[in-house]
Amino acid sequence: MKSRFQYVLVGVGITLLAIVAVLVIGFKPTQASDASNTAISTNSAEITQVQLPVNNLSINGIQEKDNVQLLAERNQLVERWVASIKARNTGWIHTKVVEDRQDEAASLNLNDSIVIPADYIMETWSQIDASEMIVAQVTIMWDLEGEMIQFAWLRDGISYNSFLNDARELEPTEFVWMSSIDVSQVDWATQEQTILEGREVIVIASSQSFPPIPLDDRDGAAISGTRTTETFDAITGQPLRTEVILLLADGTEQLLSVSSYLTYGTVPDLPKQVTELFNQKVDVEIQEVD
Repeated sequence: MKSRFQYVLVGVGITLLAIVAVLVIGFKPTQASDASNTAISTNSAEITQVQLPVNNLSINGIQEKDNVQLLAERNQLVERWVASIKARNTGWIHTKVVEDRQDEAASLNLNDSIVIPADYIMETWSQIDASEMIVAQVTIMWDLEGEMIQFAWLRDGISYNSFLNDARELEPTEFVWMSSIDVSQVDWATQEQTILEGREVIVIASSQSFPPIPLDDRDGAAISGTRTTETFDAITGQPLRTEVILLLADGTEQLLSVSSYLTYGTVPDLPKQVTELFNQKVDVEIQEVD
């Protein structure tokens, strides 16, 4: 049996939004290390590494608040950003996320011509209706050099994936904004305020535990919890970075993902290249919903 992390089909942004125009993703947990403290610059067209503070440098201090108050403030940040996106009321919600796996072992060879690298960029354009149901969506996976790896789209109730050359009916799906955190599921949480590239940010870490879940490809290894660290713009609430670490039952940790948000906003129209992909006619049999 392949690892349950070998193919992840939905939600590469993890906490950002639901991607229903599905891509094939290579995914393997890797050992957490100091490399997990790096982030992607969101202030430049280039993808550059910046170091997050790890020794309270430029930090105003961990806030002494209980989980309820702290996570309520975190959820208010999310709500503030979502409200600003909704207020723009333009054509497409546009997100661009760099996924950093830290380890080449996270790459996946799909066939002789397509390789899903350990690090890649996921870019998505979504249209929603007044009920916040997804009407149309285009998702493109790029490598860090800007070459397209694969794409998928959703239109007229049909979802298509370019790698699988597969088209199927899809039930109406609600657009999921960045999720709130349920305080009842959190063991502990901390908050830090700092300056990142001249921008005031809030860094919120939270941890949760659950009964051990075995890892298919590791004899005896099991996941017993997760630790999530999120970075937000302190003024606007814009999400900047999310890191998720698996807590293993033997007391060790594994980095699951680092997601850095280059773009999260709206655009009136699709770029020309994306429009061409979205309107592309495909000669495949459409699989019906069971």
